[in-house]
Amino acid sequence: MTRKPVNKMAEVLAHSFASFSILANNSLTPAQTKMCTRAAGHCLWALGIPEYNGFKAVEPDPIGDVFDIKATQAISALPEERA
Repeated sequence: MTRKPVNKMAEVLAHSFASFSILANNSLTPAQTKMCTRAAGHCLWALGIPEYNGFKAVEPDPIGDVFDIKATQAISALPEERA
């Protein structure tokens, strides 16, 4: 898979921000509002825009540790199942 040009990625982020901001403003529950507001903020952060239309940029949380599935399966298996 080839990497998309920066202008295409920015276009996708802008469309995502628009969608999340519409959802946040028209949500049915506070949980939906919170989730969509945060997602819209992530889009602004990725675009390098500090604030827009009442939404503020929010830096995403770090992803965290990456686990090796084979090693995890071997550790979690019963001793007689380990080979």
